[in-house]
Amino acid sequence: MSIWLVFFLTSAGLRLPASIAQGTPNCTDDTEHAIYAGEAIKQLQAVADTSTQVEIRSLQAKLAMISASDAGFQARLVPIVNLYERCSLRLEETKKQFRDRTSNVIIDLEQGTAAAAALEAMAMMQIDTDVGKTISAANKFIKIKPAAGKTGIPTKYCPLSEYIKQAQPPAKAAAARTEWKLDLKTIEQDPAAASDHTSTAAMCCAAGASCGEGSSDAAQLAVKGGKLFKSATSATDKTVGKPAGKTSKQWATATKQMAEQIAHADAHIATALAQTGISDTNCNPWQSHSDAELQLDVYRLIYKKPTATKISPVEATSIAQKVKELYGSSEEEFDNLIWNSVKSTQVPKKEDPSGGKTQELKDVTDRNRLNDLIQTSRSKTSVEEVQKVEDAKSTMRKKKLEAQK
Repeated sequence: MSIWLVFFLTSAGLRLPASIAQGTPNCTDDTEHAIYAGEAIKQLQAVADTSTQVEIRSLQAKLAMISASDAGFQARLVPIVNLYERCSLRLEETKKQFRDRTSNVIIDLEQGTAAAAALEAMAMMQIDTDVGKTISAANKFIKIKPAAGKTGIPTKYCPLSEYIKQAQPPAKAAAARTEWKLDLKTIEQDPAAASDHTSTAAMCCAAGASCGEGSSDAAQLAVKGGKLFKSATSATDKTVGKPAGKTSKQWATATKQMAEQIAHADAHIATALAQTGISDTNCNPWQSHSDAELQLDVYRLIYKKPTATKISPVEATSIAQKVKELYGSSEEEFDNLIWNSVKSTQVPKKEDPSGGKTQELKDVTDRNRLNDLIQTSRSKTSVEEVQKVEDAKSTMRKKKLEAQK
């Protein structure tokens, strides 16, 4: 691996292969580049992993259906469970597309972050002013040091994979995506004339005298201080990061193309974070009277035709009204007709899996916890069904024995 590539990656805090990366991650006092990229990744992950109301309701309805002892209540929940599951599948597909769409721009932002951090570190460096060194003395080297108030090349190693795991992110993290705006600029070597002491690193004879052979001043050399690079004008016209009025953060890029890559990735991420996915409105039973699959489920329920594949023409004209009567025309009606019973279903508390202590299902909103409860309820139901069969067999045997007496 090129030493420059290693430098670019480590400057921004990106992970290196195990054969290259050494040392313990140190995520204190990260560079602003790493913070900006890390917070973007965290927010994108949060969007992709967020459990929406419809997903939670889907699991709650399924758990209530499995747990219910009232067969009629169970039957009325079947169409609701199916509706919510269809919505959850669509939502999961939307999330998958979201992850696929954003993975490449995350890579682009990471690459740009690494390069910008490395280039900024280089741009901070300057040649140190060193006057009065004699030619006859021991060899002297031109010194390169950080510019005033700068720290130079970052020495901390914090992979972004470690950054996003931090329980306590840096203080600057809260403002990174909401208050910062990227100002992308290219850097270039300073082309100023050698006489420009303020911006050019140059070596010349002391006091501007002749450096010619035999000159009395030729024994004195001076190194004039100056930056190695200077920033050019903005490298891109794209809208980057957040709108005007936010804090401008200057990032150094080597080329206009690199700036465009960062700008595109940043703008794409901002757009992705503004998306809401599938609206829960599409999945509300009280607003889905015309949903064909919900109508078919209700038809099967009401007319006791569990294997029906279509609604008969006679009932087709009134089935929407049947759905409305069963589940209501508003959220309040839906709650009163069925959902309040779902919410009040008693389930074991997490800290007491034996079931001695319970809580209402409305208070369980963690997706993993709901899935665990569903699996537990299914296992319990299976055991109970087996026991019923065994009890029935035992009863039959007793009857046969009595009949033989």
